[in-house]
Amino acid sequence: MKKSDLLLAGTALLAAGALFVGCAKEPEPVIEEEEVGITAETDEIFTPPAMAPAPVTPPETVIAVVNGEEIKQENVNAEIAKMFPNAGQIPPAQLAQMQAQMNERVLETLIVKKLLLDEANKENIEVNPDQINETIEKIRESLPPGTSLNEQLAKANMTEESFRTVLAEDLRISNLMKAKLDIEAEPSDEDLQAFYNENPQMFERPESVKASHILVKIDPEDDDAAKAEKKSKLEALREKILGGGDFAEAAKEASDCPSSKQGGDLGTFQRGQMVPAFEEAAFTQEIGTVGEVVETQFGYHIIMVTDHMDAGKVSFDEAKEAIAKQIQNKKGRTAVGDYIETLKEAADIQFPQSSAQ
Repeated sequence: MKKSDLLLAGTALLAAGALFVGCAKEPEPVIEEEEVGITAETDEIFTPPAMAPAPVTPPETVIAVVNGEEIKQENVNAEIAKMFPNAGQIPPAQLAQMQAQMNERVLETLIVKKLLLDEANKENIEVNPDQINETIEKIRESLPPGTSLNEQLAKANMTEESFRTVLAEDLRISNLMKAKLDIEAEPSDEDLQAFYNENPQMFERPESVKASHILVKIDPEDDDAAKAEKKSKLEALREKILGGGDFAEAAKEASDCPSSKQGGDLGTFQRGQMVPAFEEAAFTQEIGTVGEVVETQFGYHIIMVTDHMDAGKVSFDEAKEAIAKQIQNKKGRTAVGDYIETLKEAADIQFPQSSAQ
């Protein structure tokens, strides 16, 4: 197995299948930026090339033994199932290939988690109910409006009770890390300034806009009359908004885009992240105005731009918080990775299937 750089404090979130990512999350001003909104991809369904069926390991097969405790294929299968809540929409051959690729990664996660929980037991590391409740409350607050935790857990085939159990284990691991590793110390101002000076390319801010939209989707079977009716419907809605209607409320009621749950909010995006017609409209509209109907391969849109930032450089003061987070994350990954390696070296880890081949 490869050296792990897992932070392990997020196992419950991984198991819950990306529960807490909204339709469009506004990116950090520096370090990393996340694509949001309507991408330049087409509506065409991707047909994967013919693939040989992945070998199937029987669920009851013991694939690893960690300090005398067995990990079976069914344990790995259960974790993978949580990561693919929409598995029924993926072609069987492609799903089988994805699961095969995930197998080793998930097994590694289960092995490492077992080692860390064993260590937490040795060190008498516990988690109190208040810590679990506070964490769950933060998770609830981070969910998009109109979305409940129970709904998201159901998609990941989890109940709140099972989620609390996994979360309690993760928090015990997090508490172990805090007790054993020095990863809480904040970097000095000198460290932050040095990172800023040594990585100038990371602080170039491209031109970007923050916008919301309302989409009336075009279906493949729509003829010209159906398209004209949909466009007319959206034009009428635009007139209603221009007359004083609330854009966000109209998006929640009428938009066919998943962003409707956020009132049509697509977050902040740069040039090249949207299809050309949508991008041209968004980057040329005045802030606060509702533009004319725009047609793309997705359908008809009306767009409202709420912010427009010119290209430039992020100042050190603006970047300090993100730099500190970046440095601490890197320090944490290194410290946790080294700690896990010491546990693995001291552990008895066997792979029966490897020795049987």
